[in-house]
Parts: sequence; structure tokens; C-alpha cells
Amino acid sequence: MQEIYKESDLTAIVKQRRKVLGVFFIITAAYVLYAAAWLIYYVSLPYKDPMQFLPQVCVYPATLAYLVFAFLYLGIKFARVNAYYKMLCAHSDGIKKEEQAYYLGQMDTPTLADGVDVFTHVFTVWNKKKREWMNRETHVDVEVEQPQIKSGALVRYVSRGSFLLQYEELEEGALDKELEKDEDED
Repeated sequence: MQEIYKESDLTAIVKQRRKVLGVFFIITAAYVLYAAAWLIYYVSLPYKDPMQFLPQVCVYPATLAYLVFAFLYLGIKFARVNAYYKMLCAHSDGIKKEEQAYYLGQMDTPTLADGVDVFTHVFTVWNKKKREWMNRETHVDVEVEQPQIKSGALVRYVSRGSFLLQYEELEEGALDKELEKDEDED
């Protein structure tokens, strides 16, 4: 079976997450030290000193800049890295499901699943109970190599949730053969 995600992917995202958090904590520590220094200066001034405005002029813009940085950095950079980290952790720990189905194809535009940009791959399987073809959508991250499966092939695959983890192409053109067989029976 072809594996889509490797153990090295999880190791790399753990390092990247630590690096992103490290940058955030360093900048936060620098801001706290800056604000504390100005607070100490402000408290050490005599009552009604004409220089009391200086700490306010210096700390207010720095606070605004820090809040904008924290909002953007945590809301964009860290959120995306953390979503990818959670996805890969869930892949290594989560319950996996193995199925056999016919591959229909890949959607052209990426979508967002669990905070990660993904391409959707569609499989179809015959539902005996409802007596109809049911589609199953699986997702593969846009940053990894997409599966090269021919449309209509019978595929055995392993997924966790809606994410495709492993696949093996069993037979090319199997869907066409299955549909011809169904038409012959009718």
C-alpha cells in the first residue's frame, strides 16, 4: 500500500510548531520586559513630574503593536500550523478504517477540512441496502503528493475520519466492468 503521510511529516510539524510558539513567547517576553521597565520608571517618578507622559507615549503604541502582532500571528500562522499538527497527531493515534471502493476522481479546487487545505478525492461503492451507488469523499492535504489513481479503478484504501492515509490500486477499469455487469442483469 502507498502511504500518503510518513512519520517524518509528524516530526517536521512538531519542530515547526515549537519554532512558531518559540517566536511568539520570545516576542511576548520582550514586550513584558519593555512594559515592566516603563512601569518601574513611571513608579519611580516624583508626584506630578512633567515626564509622566513619556511612559504612556511609549507603552500604548507598543501595546497596540503587540496586540495586532499576537492576533495576526496566533490567528493565521499558529492556527494553520496547529491544525496541521492536530491532523497528523490524529492520524497516528486515531481509529482507521479500511475499505474497497471505485475511484471516481479528484476535485479541482482545494477546500478546507479541519483547518487544513485539502483536495477531495471521491470514491463510490454500491450500497446493497439502499440499492444505489454511494459516494465517499476523502481528503488529502494539498502539500503532499496526490494519489495517482486512474478513474474507475478498484481501490483498497485506509482512512481516518475523512482523510486518506494509504491506498492500493487493485484493478484498473473495474467500475466499467461492474456497471456492464449490472446492465446485463437488468
